[in-house]
Amino acid sequence: MAKTSPTKDVIKSKAEARWGALSNFGIQKPSGSFESDIKEGRRVLLQRGVTLEHAAPDPDKGSRVFQFVASSDGVKRDGNRIDNKGWEFENFSKNPVFLWCHDYSSLPIGRPVDWKVEKVNGKHVLKVWSEFCEESMNPFAEKVRLMYEKGYLRAGSVGWIPLEAKSRLDESGEFEGYDFTRSELLEFSAVP
Repeated sequence: MAKTSPTKDVIKSKAEARWGALSNFGIQKPSGSFESDIKEGRRVLLQRGVTLEHAAPDPDKGSRVFQFVASSDGVKRDGNRIDNKGWEFENFSKNPVFLWCHDYSSLPIGRPVDWKVEKVNGKHVLKVWSEFCEESMNPFAEKVRLMYEKGYLRAGSVGWIPLEAKSRLDESGEFEGYDFTRSELLEFSAVP
């Protein structure tokens, strides 16, 4: 039997549930103009992924703790750049969560146990050490952990609120993207 696509009401209901979950983090719906959102100080959610060479347990922190480069320097394919020296962790440190695909409405797959910005090869990067939940707590988290360990998954992604940003222009004065100079980290996610 062929599977039918979800109705508009189901899709709308899921979207409303997601915004309800995001509002618990103090996140507001975007206005439709990112520039206006930044100027008005709206707390809108942004997400960005980083591909990893390989993720493996950190022997100094335990077999369930993996080290990730969560954010690296440079302009990404969306045309934007995050200044990794501008991360703010105050709220993140109160409830650090490691999610699957930025799903704020589901249980986490683990928790970050350490995070810091440091220089690697002359560039600032945000590193996050995340501990996966034990299989008895979250069997799905164990599957994700094994997929990282075996190399089937090789990416991670930060969810953040831009606090300060400035437009970046090319040599001819055309808009290229934003430089996020101050950002609040909300969560780190495992992503495919």
